[in-house]
Amino acid sequence: DLTSGGSSGEEGEGQGRGIPPKNDRSRHLLALPVIGTGEGNARDNSGQLLSALLKRLYVFAARTGVDIVLVVRSPQMFSAAQATRLQIESRRFNSEWSPLPPRLVKASRKLAEMAIAGEIVFFIGAGCSSSGGLPDWKELLQILAKSSGLSNEYMRQLTTLSFLDQAKVIEQRLEMKYNNKLEEGGNHINSWNLPVTPTGERCTWMQREIAHLLTTSRHSMMHSLLSNIPVDAIVTTNYDTMFEDACRASQQPIYALPYEVRTPNSKWILKLHGDVNHPEDIVLTREQVDRYDDRRKALSGIVQALLITKHMLFVGFSLQDENFHKVATTMRTAFNPPHLDCSGVGSEMCWDSEEGAEPQPRRFGTVLSLTDRPFLEDLWPDLNMIVMDAVKEVSSSSSSSSSSSSPEQMKIKEAARLLEIFLDRVSLETSTVSGYLLDREFSGPALSREEWALKMEVEKFISSCSKNPAARKAPGFKFVQEMIERLGGDPSEMIKATASNKPSMDK
Repeated sequence: DLTSGGSSGEEGEGQGRGIPPKNDRSRHLLALPVIGTGEGNARDNSGQLLSALLKRLYVFAARTGVDIVLVVRSPQMFSAAQATRLQIESRRFNSEWSPLPPRLVKASRKLAEMAIAGEIVFFIGAGCSSSGGLPDWKELLQILAKSSGLSNEYMRQLTTLSFLDQAKVIEQRLEMKYNNKLEEGGNHINSWNLPVTPTGERCTWMQREIAHLLTTSRHSMMHSLLSNIPVDAIVTTNYDTMFEDACRASQQPIYALPYEVRTPNSKWILKLHGDVNHPEDIVLTREQVDRYDDRRKALSGIVQALLITKHMLFVGFSLQDENFHKVATTMRTAFNPPHLDCSGVGSEMCWDSEEGAEPQPRRFGTVLSLTDRPFLEDLWPDLNMIVMDAVKEVSSSSSSSSSSSSPEQMKIKEAARLLEIFLDRVSLETSTVSGYLLDREFSGPALSREEWALKMEVEKFISSCSKNPAARKAPGFKFVQEMIERLGGDPSEMIKATASNKPSMDK
C-alpha cells in the first residue's frame, strides 16, 4: 500500500506478540516515512533512496505477512514512488498482486480508466470511517442509547425499531437527561438551555453528542487510498471529516459543501447529513429528515445531476439511506424507460446488445461490497456489484494476531483488506508518473533514459520562453507555468533561474 500525506493514525505492531491489530484489521499495519528525505542528508538523493527502500519493503512484507504503508511527504514523491512500483511490479506482477483474482484486476483497471477520464464520483459511507476506528450507524446508536440512560432491556427492545425511530427515542431521552440536570442546578428550562455550537448556532443534545463522538484528528487507510485517486466530486452521508483530513494531509485542497466556497480545479465533498463542525445540521431522526427536506433540495439536486452525468462509486455505503432512495427514484423516473449504457465495470456486468434485443437498464453506479448481497441486485438492478472474493483459508499471519475472531469474522476482515488492495491497485493505475520529472530531488538514476530525454527538452523550452519578455507576457504563458507545476517543478523558481541564465537543476 502507498499513501501520500500524513499517517492514518494506525501504528505497526510486532508480529507474534499476541497484540491484535487495531481497528479490526486482519493483519498488523506498519507505517513508515521515507527516512532522511525531509530535512535529512538524503534529500537530494530521494529518488535513489525511494527505489532501494521499496524493493526492501516488498521482500519484508512477503517474508513477515505484515501489511506496510509507505507515507511520503509530497505529491512529487508520491508520483515517483508510484512510478517505481510500476517498474518493480511489471517484473513481479503475479506474486505482488496474487490476492486479487483476475476479475478484480480487470475491474480495477476499468475503474481507473473511468477515473482518469473524469467519469467517476465517490459516494462514501460509514464503512470507510469505521475502518478508522469510528462507530458505524448501529454502534453509534448503541453508544447514544447507553449515554441516554436506557436500561439493557430497553436497549434490546430499541433495536426492533428502524434507525430513524431509534434516533428519535434516544433524542428524547437525552433531552430529558440534560433537562433534569439543569433543573437540579436551579435553571429554568427553555430553548436557551440548548447547547451552542462553535458557529453560535443552537443544536440538540444528541447532535452535540454525535459531534463529540465523531470528531477525530485521524483518518483511515481507506480515506488515504481514495484521496489519491483523481476524483474531484465526493458525496457522503458521514458527519466526520476523515476524508477531508486525508486530502489535506496529501496537500490536496478540498472544500466541504455547503459550508465552504469551492475554488476552481479543486476537490469538493458534499455533506448530505451535516458535519461535526456544524452540529446543528446533523440529520439522524425522521423529523430532522423532514424538517430539512426543503433546505436539502438543492443538495439532492447536485446528487441527481451527478447520478445522471457521472458514474457513482459507492464505498462503505449500505444503500439503506432513505434520502438517497428518494434521489435515486427521481433520477430513475427521469430516465424511464431505461436505456442501454455499457460503461459498467467488467464484461460480466454489461451485456452486448444485439439488434432488436430489449434495452438493458442504465447502470448509474458501482458498489464495492465486502460480501455477496444477492437481494441487493434485485433492489438495485441499475448498479454494478463488485464483491470482494471470500477468503477460503485464513492465513497464519492473520489468525495468530486475531485468535479471538471467528472464521466468519476473519473472512470479513480479510475482505476489508482485499478492498484496500483493490483501491490501491486503482490508485496505482491512475497515478501521474510524470509528476516528479522537474523536481530537483529526483534527478540522476531516479529517472529513466527516456525521462531524462524528455526532461532536457522541457527545460530547453522553459528556458527559451523565460528569456523572452514578450513570451512571458503572453496570455498563454500561464499554461506553461501550469505544465511546470504538473511536472513537479516550481514555476517561479525555474522561470527566474532560466531567465537569469542560471541552471534550474543539478545535472
